[in-house]
Amino acid sequence: MRILLFEALTAGLIDGTPSILVEGLSMLRRLAVDLCKLSWVDLYVAIDRRFIADIPRSIIPARIVMLDDPCIDDLIHCIGRMDFDKVYVIAPETNGLLYSIIRRIIDEYGYSIVTIGDIDRLGRIIDKLSLHRMLSEIGLKTPRSIDLSSASLDDLDSLGYPFIIKPRLDAGCGGLYIVSNRMDAERLVKIANYRGYIAQEYVKGLPSSLSFISDGRYARLLSINRQFVDLSSGGPSYLGGYVPLSLASIDIDKLTDKLNTLLHGLKGYIGIDTIISNGGVYVIEVNPRLTVSYIGLSRCCRVNPAEAIAEAAFHDRLRVTDGFRGFSVFLKVRCVPLNINPYLDDRVEAYIHGYSLISGFGYSLRDAWIDLINARRRLDDRSCRIGCRRS
Repeated sequence: MRILLFEALTAGLIDGTPSILVEGLSMLRRLAVDLCKLSWVDLYVAIDRRFIADIPRSIIPARIVMLDDPCIDDLIHCIGRMDFDKVYVIAPETNGLLYSIIRRIIDEYGYSIVTIGDIDRLGRIIDKLSLHRMLSEIGLKTPRSIDLSSASLDDLDSLGYPFIIKPRLDAGCGGLYIVSNRMDAERLVKIANYRGYIAQEYVKGLPSSLSFISDGRYARLLSINRQFVDLSSGGPSYLGGYVPLSLASIDIDKLTDKLNTLLHGLKGYIGIDTIISNGGVYVIEVNPRLTVSYIGLSRCCRVNPAEAIAEAAFHDRLRVTDGFRGFSVFLKVRCVPLNINPYLDDRVEAYIHGYSLISGFGYSLRDAWIDLINARRRLDDRSCRIGCRRS
């Protein structure tokens, strides 16, 4: 089966900071490595020509399709010219990008070539205000959310302080802002230009996520993941996490039954951002595409998780993944942007423009942290040695 895999940032369809770009490259690399292990997959990866020099060919063991004029039209032409059987899209929900790419491919080539399932359900789920209503209807815990463009000061007061504002269509921590007090809320109401934003109750707890695969009819939980999120005043950002996270006190079966209803119609890998608070799980967002937690899954699953994703997305079959052989920790770090090849260390998932995403593995969580720390030390030591030679 001839498959085109592309990630919107590295394909040049959207601009991003180096911190965000390294996340996209890490997901792309890890999924490509795992898909290439499947004998029935003939994999191609689309890359913006501007990034080719930053991505050593050896780290993506697939055929590279270089996009000279990265835009959706160039991609659509490439799909038709090379006659792909399936197209697997990794793209953020920002400004409806994921939806618009999938919609355009469907309009040109039909539903059979995409791997996402019901496009209309995807559109409702990625809209955070629509998602809040869907979650409430099926009885799942979710932060109270209101349309910021029509909210009064009394409406905002009802959320309590602090509360969060964020775009209805965005990914991760993009556009997220914490409103600490009533004075800040008054300013929001006076500005009145927050069309496309929601105000949301701030739930204190443990940031986490759920990784699912779905064949369009049923969804199966792959893992529960810990997330590291920085909500400092410098701007909220995603830092990394680890897999798996144990939640012995949570009724996971009841939670997954309700989420199965929510995810009906979607196919492939789905990530769900959650907060564990007061003995319950609050569903924050649904990401109907690959998430960074896949890196941890890939390193610590007993079997190749890409095979389960491919079976569900391409063949409408759910495969048992058979648990974990250990733990994996993954983290974004800043590194001195020197002319080095960090891929000499397999724990470096991606390195671009001074940012790295590194991962560690161990049969215990403690050992996984030690492995990750050792990877960071190797990066730092290599940077120092090269820096000394240059001075």
